[in-house]
Amino acid sequence: MLRAGSPSAAANAEGANRMLDPRREYGSGWAQWNPQALFDWLVCAFVMGRLEDVIPKTYVPILRLASGDAVAVDAAYAAVRSQREPVLRFDSPRERWRKRYGAFVRELEWVYGALRLHFPPREYEELVADLMYRALRDHVWSFFPRHAVADAEPTAAAEISPARVAKLRRVVEGRLMQWWMRHLNPMGFMVGPVELSVAANGAISMFVPRCWWHTAVGNDRTQDQSCLLACKRGSERLFASAFGVRADFDPHLPDYSCTIRIETGS
Repeated sequence: MLRAGSPSAAANAEGANRMLDPRREYGSGWAQWNPQALFDWLVCAFVMGRLEDVIPKTYVPILRLASGDAVAVDAAYAAVRSQREPVLRFDSPRERWRKRYGAFVRELEWVYGALRLHFPPREYEELVADLMYRALRDHVWSFFPRHAVADAEPTAAAEISPARVAKLRRVVEGRLMQWWMRHLNPMGFMVGPVELSVAANGAISMFVPRCWWHTAVGNDRTQDQSCLLACKRGSERLFASAFGVRADFDPHLPDYSCTIRIETGS
């Protein structure tokens, strides 16, 4: 069954879950046009171009069949889609990212909430998580070779030596990597800024103070179902399949923060 992680002290600060005006949430001026904003928009456009059809072409047809009322489902879906904000000609890269990414998460959260009404909990969770994993695997990361155990549960990584941990820590926590993650973070389009560190066992830890999966929607609440089943479980299975490593996404619901741990032993 679904379980959220323990909230962090930082994310428990007063007002941590309050959605800000987009001009404050994502900054203004240079923050709207800087290389990270442009990079996030380009990655988002690439990923969404391959992924967002999973909602109308996979999840919604299943919902139509499960509910027995296709007309009502289509009307509800149209109402959710009507909340999309048009991308304007002079919108900044950050605004373009926010509008498209926010619409995807909003619609995914809606369809998950509707589907869970028509299936037993375990069947619902496995259905939506598996479909997201397969969509990610087949349409977004299809250029990565698949491992022979792609659909198996990832196993714990072997221990690595203290010397190798120290070397990894120097790289991950060094100035170059920290600069790169502040300015061209490859996960920025999905979760926003992260803080990198290396644990004693060599696992790379990425702390997300305020995950953009939740804030991009702009409705002052966490997107629990899509967070736990699409982002967490879909991504964890993808890491095992495409990269052959164990990843643990630990959302601190009901806070907006999250900790992502990636084991590096071999």
